[in-house]
Amino acid sequence: MTNKQLAVMYLELMSMYEEDFPVDKTTAEDTENRALLIEKIESNSLSKKDLTLLEPVFNYGHMDVHKYLKAKKRFIWF
Repeated sequence: MTNKQLAVMYLELMSMYEEDFPVDKTTAEDTENRALLIEKIESNSLSKKDLTLLEPVFNYGHMDVHKYLKAKKRFIWF
């Protein structure tokens, strides 16, 4: 599965997830964060935190997100 296909899958699963688990208020910041996550999925530049945010949505669709996406490794040199 390509990254673009995963991004489309994320949008579909997210809309289904929100139907079953409605949110009281959606802010512009939430929409921007979702768009940023989609860009990160397409460019394959996800962090561990991003993967933890994506995990419940993909689990809802019975998909293992860790099978398709990997977190970027961060190296810090002193």
